[in-house]
Order: sequence, then C-alpha cells, then structure tokens
Amino acid sequence: MVLSRQRFAVRAVVVTPEREVLLIRTRPVTRPPYWVTPGGGVELGESDEQALRRELHEETGLTHFELGPLLMQHSFVGPGPRRVTHRQRLFMVSHPRFEPFMSDAAEARTIERFHWWPLHELHRTTETIFPPMLAIHLQRYLSAPAQATNHASDQAAHHPSESE
Repeated sequence: MVLSRQRFAVRAVVVTPEREVLLIRTRPVTRPPYWVTPGGGVELGESDEQALRRELHEETGLTHFELGPLLMQHSFVGPGPRRVTHRQRLFMVSHPRFEPFMSDAAEARTIERFHWWPLHELHRTTETIFPPMLAIHLQRYLSAPAQATNHASDQAAHHPSESE
C-alpha cells in the first residue's frame, strides 16, 4: 500500500469591483503551463489567514487587504511518483486592480506572467485553470455573496504542512 503525503495550502481569489480575477500563469518544468490563483503552503503553526497574507505578499506584493469568506475547497493528488495529496482552501479577496509583482526569487523562475481575467472570459477560455471549477464557484458567490459564511480568520492553525 502506497501512502500519500498531504500538503495543505490556501489561495486568494482576488477580484476587482469590475469582476476581474488575478491569476498567475506558471510554467513548471514537468508539465504544461497553467493558470492559478496566488497562494501556497500553510506552514506549521500558521492559521489560514496568516499563510494567505504571507503568500500574497510574496507572490503579488499585496499587503493591505480585507480577507473575505471561504469560496471553495479543492483536493487533488499531484502528478509524479511522490503521490502528494494537495488540499486547498480558496478565500475571497476584494481589491481594486493593482500591478502585482513576485518577490520570491525561487518561485519567480516558474512564473510566466500575471493577468487580470474578466470573469466572463474565465467561463470561455480553453486554457488550463486550477482549480477547474473556479469560474463557476466565483460566479455563484458574486450572485449571492451572503451565502458564504466561513472566514479565514475564523480558521485555527489546524494542519501541518511543508511550505512551497
């Protein structure tokens, strides 16, 4: 029996008042490029909010923002022989458009670019976006935001993880 390691991560769905979503195009060495929301691993002892604030600062330069509710949770087993189960929690962040920049030199090597995607384009694109159901969950939330009640600051430091 092969045991799978687990990696806990948090991600920010940064949305402008004009309904544009910030995504990062990453180009890993071992697979085709794809788009993903900013975020990363939760370090031992960190709350979801602490990890997300650290990750947003490192990956986009964003430091002052109000963290919104939990939008969705997503799990998958990563490719390769290590069989790591990734468990991600995606939180809403409403913020005016800004010019993001990557301050983490190691991660910058796999980042191709940032892009503000209009929500209607996310529904139509043929490009790979993770998580795959992001546009649908975001559209539902924006249509009825009062239904989302979980907030990152309410989450205790509950999961150990290796960092990205």
